[in-house]
Amino acid sequence: MDETPVSPIEAAWVDVPASTANLGPGFDALGLALELRLRVTMRWVATEGGPQAWPPALAGLTVTGEGAGRIERGAANRLWQAAQAVFGRIEAPSWARGRAVEVEAHNAIPVGAGLGSSAAAAVAGLWAANALAGSPLSYGTLLEMAAAMEGHADNAAAAALGGLVVARRGRTGAVTAIRVPLPRGELVAALAVPDFALPTERARRVLPATVSREDAVFNVGGASLTVAALTTGRFEVLAEAMADRLHQPHRSALVPGLDAAMEAAVVAGAYGAALSGAGPSVVALCPSHRGDEVAVAMAGAMSRNGLQVRAMVLPVATEGARLRVRRRASAPGAGGDERESG
Repeated sequence: MDETPVSPIEAAWVDVPASTANLGPGFDALGLALELRLRVTMRWVATEGGPQAWPPALAGLTVTGEGAGRIERGAANRLWQAAQAVFGRIEAPSWARGRAVEVEAHNAIPVGAGLGSSAAAAVAGLWAANALAGSPLSYGTLLEMAAAMEGHADNAAAAALGGLVVARRGRTGAVTAIRVPLPRGELVAALAVPDFALPTERARRVLPATVSREDAVFNVGGASLTVAALTTGRFEVLAEAMADRLHQPHRSALVPGLDAAMEAAVVAGAYGAALSGAGPSVVALCPSHRGDEVAVAMAGAMSRNGLQVRAMVLPVATEGARLRVRRRASAPGAGGDERESG
C-alpha cells in the first residue's frame, strides 16, 4: 500500500492536451500531443452526517464544452473512474474524513474522434485525485494506471508528457515512455474531424488477430523512420514513412473518404497524413503556412463522401498535464498555489 502524506489539500486544477496516436505505422506506440485541452477542477466538499466511507462519494460532476450532452455524470464517467482508481489504491487521508469530492470539467477535445479525449480524461482524473490526496502515488504509477485504463500507452503518455512520445506497455503492465525532441515551431497538425463518433472498441474489432511478417517488418521500419524524420527535420520522407499496413486498411471502411483525405492532404502541401488514433479524424503533419489549406482539402475530400466535417489546425502541445493545487489555510506553510507540471 502506498504511504499517504499528511499535507492537507483543498482543491486541484489540471489541464491535459488532446493527442493523435499511431501517426500511421506506429500502432499503439507513437503519440503526439495537440494544443486543445480538457480542464478539470476537483475539490473536497463537506458532507452531512459525519465521516463517510472510503473511497469518497461523488458530490457532483459538471461538464461543459465538447460532448457535454453525451458525457456520463455518474460512476461511469471516465474522470471519476480514474479518480476512484487512485482513491481505491491508498489509505484515506485524515483531512478527507467527512468529505466528498466535487468535479468540474470543461472539455475542448472532440469526443470519440480519435483525438485522445478518453486518455485526457483518464490522465486528468488520476492526476487531480492524486493531488487531492497529497500526491502519494508516483508519476510512473499514475502513467501505468492511465495506460491500463486505456489498454495502450500512446495517447496516455502524450497527454501526460506533451510533445512527441514513444511509449510501450510491457508484459507486466509497466510503461516505458520517452518524449522525443521535435524541431521547435516547424510543424502543425491539420485535422479533418467528422461529425460522428467512432468508439475505439469498434475500431479494434475490425483488426485481424495476426499479421504477416512482411507487414510487421514494413510497419516497424515505417515507425522508426517516422520518428527519425520528425526528430531530424527530414520531413520530406514522412509521406512514405507514415504509410501503414496494420490498421488503416482495415479501418478505412469505417471512415468514408479516409484514403481520399490522406491523398488530398499531401497534394495540398502536407508532409504526411494518417488516421488519427482509431479515427474517424484524419491528421496531417504540415508546415504552419500550409495548415489551413491542408485541413480544408481533407475536409472537402471527406465531405464528398457524405460526411459533415470540421477543419482544424492545431499546434503541437509542448506541455503535457499541467497541475496546480490549493492547500488549506491552516496547513503549515500555506501561502498560495503549488504548481507542478507533467
